Parts: sequence; C-alpha cells; structure tokens
Amino acid sequence: MNWDAIGAAGEIVGALAVVFSLIYLSGQVRHTNKLARNDSTQSVIGSETNFASILLQYACVWNKVISGVQLSDAVEEREGIILFNLYLLDSENRFHQWKDGFLQEQSWKAREKTLDRMVLLPIYEVWEKSLSASGHSQDFLNLLSEIREQQGKG
Repeated sequence: MNWDAIGAAGEIVGALAVVFSLIYLSGQVRHTNKLARNDSTQSVIGSETNFASILLQYACVWNKVISGVQLSDAVEEREGIILFNLYLLDSENRFHQWKDGFLQEQSWKAREKTLDRMVLLPIYEVWEKSLSASGHSQDFLNLLSEIREQQGKG
C-alpha cells in the first residue's frame, strides 16, 4: 500500500467521523430541546398552581376583577391590580416561552383566548396606569395593545 492510499483512507475515516459526530450532536440537540419543552410545560403547571392558590386567598377580589365589578376601596383596588398583574406576568411568561418554541401552541392559544376578555375589563386601564405595567416587556405590552385594538378598545 502506498502513502496516497493511506492518506485517502484516512480522509474517508475522518469524513465518516465528522458525519457520525454530526448525527450524534443532532440527536443531543433534539433531546435537549425536548427536555427544555418539558421543563417549560412543568413551569407553566407550577405557575398555574401557585396562581390558583393565591386566587383562593383573594377570591372575593378576583371575582370582582373578572366580573368587572367596582372594587370597594383603595386596598381592594391595589389587591386587584396585584392579582391582575400576576395573571399578566404568567401570561407573558407563556407568551415568551411560546415565541421561543418551548411551549406548545395549544397552551399559548388557550391563554391568549382569555386575554381577549381580560384586556376589556375595567381593571386593565387601572393596571395600565399603575407601576405594575412597567414591569412587562415591550413585546408583551404591544400584544396587549393589539388585542385591545382588535376588540375595539384601542
């Protein structure tokens, strides 16, 4: 065997090693993405559970908020703003996870449907003027504005 043949065989082996490495790495990337999506789903479930337990503590205020009933005093209004902001923070988290490809579309679309109604509530305008609104990303605030415009409240 001459040196040219040995060199050619080495190049073939090297090329095969690269191909096998790429196949292995693509499998690892798929696996990592699947884990990230699962973590995202678990995060949404955990967030939903935490939010539900908070709502149980403030059920009277939350019921007024989602019914559009006037809140009785400044304390109740502040609690309503905080609860509404928690709902929007959870929604924003889902929105960004969905945009980044970590949350299934059905999970985001289900929440997006509730936003259609929530942005029409009287508390929305109170929240929008509060400091709580400043803690959200511009992307999410733009989404809320778009939803309001589609609903005829922009």
